[in-house]
Amino acid sequence: MGILYDASILTGPDALDGAVIKPQGREGGTHQISDTVEPIEVQQQNGTVLQVNDRLTVGDTLYRVTGLQYFESYASFDIYDNNLNGIVLKLASVDDPSIAIRLLVPFDGFVPGGAAIREISVSMVDPASYWTWNQLDTNDNFTIDVKTDVVCFATGTLIDTDRGPRPVHLLRVGDMIRTRDHGMQPLRWLGGRQLSASELAGQTRLHPIRVAAGALGPGMPARDLTVSPQHRLLVRSAIAERMTGAPEVLIAAVHLLGHPGIERIAAETIGYWHLMFDRHEIVFAEGAEAESLHLGPMALSGMSDDALTELRALFPDLVAAGIAGAPAPTCRPVMRGKPVKKLIERQLRNFKPLVAAPAWA
Repeated sequence: MGILYDASILTGPDALDGAVIKPQGREGGTHQISDTVEPIEVQQQNGTVLQVNDRLTVGDTLYRVTGLQYFESYASFDIYDNNLNGIVLKLASVDDPSIAIRLLVPFDGFVPGGAAIREISVSMVDPASYWTWNQLDTNDNFTIDVKTDVVCFATGTLIDTDRGPRPVHLLRVGDMIRTRDHGMQPLRWLGGRQLSASELAGQTRLHPIRVAAGALGPGMPARDLTVSPQHRLLVRSAIAERMTGAPEVLIAAVHLLGHPGIERIAAETIGYWHLMFDRHEIVFAEGAEAESLHLGPMALSGMSDDALTELRALFPDLVAAGIAGAPAPTCRPVMRGKPVKKLIERQLRNFKPLVAAPAWA
């Protein structure tokens, strides 16, 4: 057993000589890479090398290594440009060999810690039958500077308005939306995008998360709620308060995976929509409490140039603060990472819902 770090899914033609690789969602280039940069479990057959026929678990699928390619390239990072060498792994599903993906794996030390890759220009590619683990098994802690426009609620989600629940994709700027903290508020901006089958192929992180009716608590949500993975939902519990000091916190749907009734679902295509107000708000979606768009660095990095132009015109100060890494505060504290896992474990152990009835109910 080993761990392979810094692996990102690569799409595009088989030939890599002279390839120009850009993040998924950016125009141009011959190939694209997702921003799936995370540890991947490897069933090692040889303790010193990674080689053809070794097995890797990517997501929930077991793959066999069908080929390796050594590559040399020049990369543009968000901090400076530099050489970038590594390998490309070709993988085929053990259960269904027709399902194949590729992983681009930079060698240790070639990516500056915390850097974001903007573009890779490949200068040379050679086949290889194996590669030694001592160049592959540490985490360079990089990201992919991806622009996907993935924005929150799935098409069809019912949002509470002054006219009752309405599908999110039928809302319009100026509609009055029910918010938790400030009553009815006018919708200032609505952003959305339909992701195609090709954009979703091999991009597990873009597939939606479904929160089954009642999964958060009694009547929460009232009907199944489907959101993008990074969309944060409100959690209200005594356990959360003991852990954070706040009775209510926001947690991204992806961090709630593993809780009964919350699961990632495969989608051939999906429409995502996000709502923007004068401030960060809690809105009611399918009866559950969920955040509106917050212009932090992550959200801004996922916006197209056209969307950013619109947002700059409407919210120049908020956009500038988000780009500078000092966004306006969220309407509730945000809970991330390992504490969320501990929270879920404690909630289940004590048979407590993630969203308790409010004290004022």
